Amino acid sequence: MPVVKSDAELAENSDFSQLEIKSRAEQVLSEIEAENESENESVDAYNRRGFKILFDKFDTTENVRSCCAIIHLLKNGGKV
Repeated sequence: MPVVKSDAELAENSDFSQLEIKSRAEQVLSEIEAENESENESVDAYNRRGFKILFDKFDTTENVRSCCAIIHLLKNGGKV
């Protein structure tokens, strides 16, 4: 699933609404934050690591809704 699709295209091609994709994106972010709590990390370092984690998750995820959510996050700078 290409990362360059618009949110509307993602929703149309995946049979999930944009709201469902955004909801899953919030869950993905929560999971990443819970798994990767770090005490003294700069915002830049966290952002770089966060994008690496998103790309890694995308490569290993078979769930279509999760892939759409990760694409949404990558396109929107890690934000819902």
